[in-house]
Amino acid sequence: MDFELPEELRILKATLRRFVDNELIPIERETTNGEQLKPEYLERFERRANELGIWQLDVPTEYGGGGMSILARAVVWEELSRTIAIPARGEGITGPSARGILYSLQGEMKEKYLLPLLRGEKKACFAQTEPDAGSDPGSMRPPPCATAIITSSTASSALSLAPAMPISCSSWSRPTAQRARAAVFPASSWTWMRRV
Repeated sequence: MDFELPEELRILKATLRRFVDNELIPIERETTNGEQLKPEYLERFERRANELGIWQLDVPTEYGGGGMSILARAVVWEELSRTIAIPARGEGITGPSARGILYSLQGEMKEKYLLPLLRGEKKACFAQTEPDAGSDPGSMRPPPCATAIITSSTASSALSLAPAMPISCSSWSRPTAQRARAAVFPASSWTWMRRV
């Protein structure tokens, strides 16, 4: 079995290593305000990400993204994680990213949620919660159910990011059960959601 990176990924890795060493590490103590990138650095780093070919790296090419493979994304994240100039969580420098469930939207839903997200006009998040387990997947043990409700109290931390963003929710009924996908809905609706 060959564990060597393909030539194009070795070039990408070397390019990103130079970027991190020369442009990020020297200023890493001044780029953030708490856990958020300062706006002037976010704009600068996003421009460089575009120039380096890592803008929207995980977005499929049919939506204008890089459509990078998992291996290519691993190379990118390995190099970018060598610095504290970019927060480990929250907004990154590679552009808006959508959860897989959003790519399955059709028609009006795609126009309303997916495309504005990819253009950077909206933000999305992932919310996960269960009674008596919070967001710890290993502790989730409720019986399977046909419907679920998300309230502002059970998902307040995830939903405090923006008032009208698409949310991708999922839950586990048992540690060995298959994952139940939930419908996507705007955070401001606070409505019942169906398992799909």
